[in-house]
Amino acid sequence: RRRAWFTGVTASGFSRPLGFAWLTGGSIRFRLYSAFGLSAVEIAQVVAFAGLTVWIGVTSLAGSVLALAPHDAAEVFSLPLWAIRAIGIVVLALPLGYVVVVHLRRRPIHVLGWRILPPRPRLALAPWAFGVADWTVAAAVLRVLLPPAVHVSFPAFLALFVIAQVAGLVSHVPGGLGVFESIIVLALGQTVGAPELLGSLVVYRVTYYVLPFLVAATSLAVYEGRERRETVSRVARTISRWVPAFAPRVLAVITFLAGTVLLVSGALPAAHGRLRMLGELVPLGVIEASHFLGSITGVGLLILSWGIARRLDGAFHLTVALLGGGIVASLL
Repeated sequence: RRRAWFTGVTASGFSRPLGFAWLTGGSIRFRLYSAFGLSAVEIAQVVAFAGLTVWIGVTSLAGSVLALAPHDAAEVFSLPLWAIRAIGIVVLALPLGYVVVVHLRRRPIHVLGWRILPPRPRLALAPWAFGVADWTVAAAVLRVLLPPAVHVSFPAFLALFVIAQVAGLVSHVPGGLGVFESIIVLALGQTVGAPELLGSLVVYRVTYYVLPFLVAATSLAVYEGRERRETVSRVARTISRWVPAFAPRVLAVITFLAGTVLLVSGALPAAHGRLRMLGELVPLGVIEASHFLGSITGVGLLILSWGIARRLDGAFHLTVALLGGGIVASLL
């Protein structure tokens, strides 16, 4: 169960922002589940079941809202009530038909040469519950982030959210980026300005897409690092042999560039607004002295870069001290 949770969270963290869930999330599931001992057929069943969970949740929510609360949906879509209710009934028939099939048919279903065994009724209800809960929570997160000026009921917003998400999934744009936002702005832009809506959508993207992606990428990197300890150790040993040869030269170049920046900064005229602000805080003599000290520090760093390239300890310590003084001079 721990491995299943790890694989599911990691695959979902990649598939949501990158799109093409069957390719991104599916490849990660194949990589991890094959390492855990599952066959290719079993992994394909898991991937199909995960995709089924997504679409069961989408169709259940959209159909329920459109069929049972058409008045709320009419606030957003500006369609006749009968049309909204009819669309909801058609959409809701898909998950209901799925449940009926798994309860009534126990023999395999043959589709285009594929032999599909319906899941057990108890197992079939699990994706329904999890899918509906997942999409409802995602919609609630965005609803909380919307500006207070947006006055729309949660059922109506839930229908809008699901339709926008489906449009993003069908477009196969990574994470539905741009497609999802355009539908939300077009539907709610009449009550509140587009900049406010886009700000909420950006925060939602970070919360629901970027952060899970970073967690998934970190988890996968840690897992691969543990699985390949010997390779990582060998690379680390190779790097440790090369670093002592290149580090002094790299630090010398950086020190030389820092000295050059200080000299150029001291030679260029200062911004009048900054001088006026500093003149109110410190005496003019301190400002002029800081420019002079910055130039002296720049010359010192140019000279010390030669000593760092030759690995002189004294040059290193003097460089650290001069860089501290250069920071103060640059701030002034």
